[in-house]
Amino acid sequence: MHKTFDQNQPNPVLANTAEVVGKGDLINGVFGSSKKQVGVFGQSETSIGVSGDGKTIGVNGSSTSGIGVSGQGIGSTGVGVHGKGGRLAGLFEGNVEVTGSLTVRGADLNALIQRVADLEQQQAGAGDLPQRVANLEKSVSQLTTSVADLQKAVIALNTMVVNLPH
Repeated sequence: MHKTFDQNQPNPVLANTAEVVGKGDLINGVFGSSKKQVGVFGQSETSIGVSGDGKTIGVNGSSTSGIGVSGQGIGSTGVGVHGKGGRLAGLFEGNVEVTGSLTVRGADLNALIQRVADLEQQQAGAGDLPQRVANLEKSVSQLTTSVADLQKAVIALNTMVVNLPH
């Protein structure tokens, strides 16, 4: 039973909206295999080439010696992989390598790393701050004593000037 749908709207993914259907209750619905080429390939001129929908994983990929899942955006506005989720857009278990630039919440990560390095350098310079404060306190104490001594000398000189014969 072939139905006609509006070509400007995505078709719902149902058994009666496909030319070829595979169904299985306890086995795979569709299986594709090739020794030299792609096992299963999907292409669309106006919509999604391959779509997956599952209770636990929508699309799964694994490889024994290569890339499990690959995404490549073609053209200046293409996005290789897009993730959007209710809790997380992406979760990576293991190391992550970025070979291009990385932007975090609109901020340049390199600028953030430089800012952290600058703050670490400032903190390292502040490591001797308690000693510097103690030295300044000692200098202030010495200056206070010197000022008090000068005040006594000024008072003594003033007394001498007042007692000079006229």
